[in-house]
Amino acid sequence: MGMNDITELVKAIENKEELKNLLRNGSDVFMLVNMNYISYRKGEEEICVADNLAESICYALTKNDKSDPIWDTTSKSLLKSVVFYLIESAYDFYEQTGDTNRLASVTPLAIYNFIKHFGGNDELNEILKNSPYPLSKRAYEVSNFDNKELRISIYCTLVDRISVFKESSLGCDYPLLSD
Repeated sequence: MGMNDITELVKAIENKEELKNLLRNGSDVFMLVNMNYISYRKGEEEICVADNLAESICYALTKNDKSDPIWDTTSKSLLKSVVFYLIESAYDFYEQTGDTNRLASVTPLAIYNFIKHFGGNDELNEILKNSPYPLSKRAYEVSNFDNKELRISIYCTLVDRISVFKESSLGCDYPLLSD
């Protein structure tokens, strides 16, 4: 991702339609979060940079002025939790193996597929509730309800709001789906 792409991304975070257009055109809006997370793990910057960036992107993608704010908040929380789960697990895999492929595989389409694969049968709840990754776990606290029907409603809301991810030209499934 070049400097022009980063500038475009930062501007797009303020405009949901522009952000969706970036996704449709193959821009990986989460690569910047991933890069900042890697810098954090290397001790080069504070985690708040990656956290705030993820918060802004997830907010822009899940905000709907026509719905009750609870759906915006919980779907944003669920998306952010999945993003950090995939980024944190990819970085741990990299540290253990030296393989960078998993780091590059945290794309919008992979995020969407991960949510679709694990979300419909409440397996996603178990994965995130028991996540060993602190950023993912902290983000999930907002959307982790005891009521299964409510969790499924949050999941459905999120899938609807990020359906633009499946239109992204950034392919590849996240490796956990094939492990």
